[in-house]
Amino acid sequence: MAPTWEARCRDCRATFSLDLVRRIEWLRRIGRLRQEAKPGVELVDELFRISREQFHCPDCGAASLDYEHVDEDDDEAWGQA
Repeated sequence: MAPTWEARCRDCRATFSLDLVRRIEWLRRIGRLRQEAKPGVELVDELFRISREQFHCPDCGAASLDYEHVDEDDDEAWGQA
């Protein structure tokens, strides 16, 4: 399973959940992936990691996003800490 990321804009405080599909959309928007490409998870993860500074907030357009890896399988998320 591909990791999920959360992006938060420092300017407008908007928060975005970035699952695999959404990361592919963002990468295509900045020209890192072609529309017809069916990239593997590892390629998406690497391109996303090296491209994070190029993304802008979809709400306000600011280039001031912070990222956090969200582990959906984390025991604490299920209340089993």
